Amino acid sequence: METGHRTQSRGRRVPLLIPVFGLVGGVILVSIITLMLFARRAEASAGWVAYITTDYHIGVVRVDGNHRLTFNPHLESPASPLWLSDHDILFSGGLNRDYRLYVLRFPSGDVREIIQPPGGIIPLTLRRLPDTDWVYFSGFRDSPRSIELYRADLTTGQVEQVTDFATQEGGIADFDLSPDGERLVVVVNSRRPQVPNQTYVMQADGTQSRRIDGGWIIEGVRWADGGTRLIVTVYDSSGPRLFRMTPDGGNLRVFRFIPQAVTHFVIAPDEQHIVYHVACGYARYNCIDQVQTDGQAIQRLTQPDRNRLIPILSPDGAWIAYLETALRHSNVWRMRADGSDQRLLADDANHRPVAWSPPVDRAWGGAWLIGVAILLILGGFLANRRK
Repeated sequence: METGHRTQSRGRRVPLLIPVFGLVGGVILVSIITLMLFARRAEASAGWVAYITTDYHIGVVRVDGNHRLTFNPHLESPASPLWLSDHDILFSGGLNRDYRLYVLRFPSGDVREIIQPPGGIIPLTLRRLPDTDWVYFSGFRDSPRSIELYRADLTTGQVEQVTDFATQEGGIADFDLSPDGERLVVVVNSRRPQVPNQTYVMQADGTQSRRIDGGWIIEGVRWADGGTRLIVTVYDSSGPRLFRMTPDGGNLRVFRFIPQAVTHFVIAPDEQHIVYHVACGYARYNCIDQVQTDGQAIQRLTQPDRNRLIPILSPDGAWIAYLETALRHSNVWRMRADGSDQRLLADDANHRPVAWSPPVDRAWGGAWLIGVAILLILGGFLANRRK
């Protein structure tokens, strides 16, 4: 009787083990696939890059390069794409020579007017004041040499003029907002060749303006170190070179290990590095380099075999997008912040800067939830079977 009982028990257990092992194998397989998908999509979670195409459409390409969309806003010369959120891209454009600010809804492609600048003003560079509804933009009415700075409220559509340098026969050449959003730094380009550029620091509304340069010719300017320092490009005998200085114009110091001319640079989100392009390959090309904000540890990120320009960092600082220029168009590339994993994203861009979307890591959180849910179900099932 005992032998028969054991045989009968084994006969019942063997069929029961089949679904258990099947479920375990299925869970393991699903978990592996989930992890692979997450690893693959972690690259895409860096977001999207928006750019202007050669035929003046708005292109949007995912950072992994696997998905690209093109939108025709049916406007003249769309420019300066700026992501307001995951789904809204602000840009400037015209209709019958009347230029305004529009928002493209992504990914539907719907376009709506959002800001109407004062009559006749053509918006140029757009920048948003973080965590507010204010957008700053440079623009001109009559002459590109008479560029002023404006700010617009995205909620009300109200536009205010921030600077007025027309009386000084000059116009805005570059500007930047401090990290706390309370101050502006602007570079004014004089109309007269004999007069050098002038640099001013002021409140965000344009008040309390004071000149900070000592007669040097400053071309580009960015806030750094939490607003306690400025990084600037100053012309010397070698062309525009990187310098650092305090916001009152004092303690001007050159990045002495960068002898080449620097005509474009950006500050990394962690404010520990500066990414810029410089002449390379016996001045036949431009390469993208980076340097610590203290001037140490220069690193070349691209090789001197092609012309690479206008780097821009993702909001999390993990990726760099840039243009590889050809005769009549540019290609959009991306790479990791250390220069690795370079990849072509789009081959139909014009020679204008690109724009990063906010990170979209939360879009892939569902994969983890599914994996955890399956593991919990398996654990409960096995616990009940043991009882």
